[in-house]
Amino acid sequence: MKWRYLLAATFFACATTTPHDSCAFLTPAEVEQVQGERPVETKATQEGKNQQCFYRLPTFSKSISLSVQYDAREFWEEQVHAERKEREEEEEHESRAEPREIEGVGDEAKWGATPVGGILYVLKGDAMLLISIGGGDTDAVRLEKATALARKALRRVRRD
Repeated sequence: MKWRYLLAATFFACATTTPHDSCAFLTPAEVEQVQGERPVETKATQEGKNQQCFYRLPTFSKSISLSVQYDAREFWEEQVHAERKEREEEEEHESRAEPREIEGVGDEAKWGATPVGGILYVLKGDAMLLISIGGGDTDAVRLEKATALARKALRRVRRD
C-alpha cells in the first residue's frame, strides 16, 4: 500500500518539476482563466534543450506559444546584457522599440511588444521562459496576461 503513495508522489513530482510534455507547463484551465478561451489544440515540440508548446485557441489571434529552455543563464547573460551594452553605445535606435525590463517575474524579465502581440522573456534560475501572446487587447493587458501565464508556468519549471 505504501508503494502506491510513493509512486503517486514520484509521478506528481516529475509531472510538476520536469514535464516530459512541454504542454504540461500550462494547463488548459490556466490558459482559459487568463485568455478567456480553452485551447482547442496543443502542439508540443522539442529541439535540444528547448521545449515548446503552441496552445491554439478558438480565436486564433489569442493563441499562445510557450518555450522553456534549461541551461540558459549563460545565453541570457550573453544576449540580453550584450544587447543592453550595444544600445548604450548606439544612439540611432531611438525609432525602434526595445524590450523593457519587467519587475517581479522570475530573476529577470523583459517584455517586447509587437504590432499584433508581445513576447515576455523570463529568466528563473538556469531556465529561460518565453511566452508569446496575441489578441486584440492593449499592450498593457497583453503584458498583464503574459505575466500571469509566466507565473503559472514557473511553478512547473525544474529547480536547479
